[in-house]
Amino acid sequence: MKVNEFELESLPETLSMEQIRLICHVSKLTARFYVKSGLIKNKNSGKQTRCYSVAREDFLKFIEEYKEDPSRFIPPPDWYKSAGHTKAKKRRKPIPQQAEEYCKYLYYSKLLKDYPDVMEVDEVAEITGYRVNTLRSWCKKGHLKPIMLRPKFLFPKPYVLELLTSEFYENISAKSYTHAMHLNNIYKEYTELHTEKENENES
Repeated sequence: MKVNEFELESLPETLSMEQIRLICHVSKLTARFYVKSGLIKNKNSGKQTRCYSVAREDFLKFIEEYKEDPSRFIPPPDWYKSAGHTKAKKRRKPIPQQAEEYCKYLYYSKLLKDYPDVMEVDEVAEITGYRVNTLRSWCKKGHLKPIMLRPKFLFPKPYVLELLTSEFYENISAKSYTHAMHLNNIYKEYTELHTEKENENES
């Protein structure tokens, strides 16, 4: 991704996904990943087209975070393949928020199934893709609840699941590669669920 400084100086107050693509000199699929994964904070109007808008300050924040660690913004390996070959046969209604939250809960519950009932900080770091120091910071701020058994931090599964499905976790602007990958998987699952539900209603 290459961004010219003069382009940043003349940014509008609100940007579309297409404007982001042109400014960043990336493909439409890459721009879509940045926005849909939440790597760029955005607002979704729920419209069928041009539904995403990004505030100027949020885009500038994304640029600075990208410069610090570009590896965190690499799409999952199957992103281009799936996004490039999956085309809607007809226009669909916006996916209900309840369906998204339900699929998120099911996805992370399944993910945690192979982990012990009480997890260590390294295991939580593995699931989230964030550093141990970051997790400890979240504990201090109340975003992640630990059990203190000095010198260890231990985390019961329900506490970890509470973090993974929280609004705080969803709204992290600079998501880890692992976090973004999970969001991509969740998006696929609840899209499929919504499509199946629509087909049932139409039959």
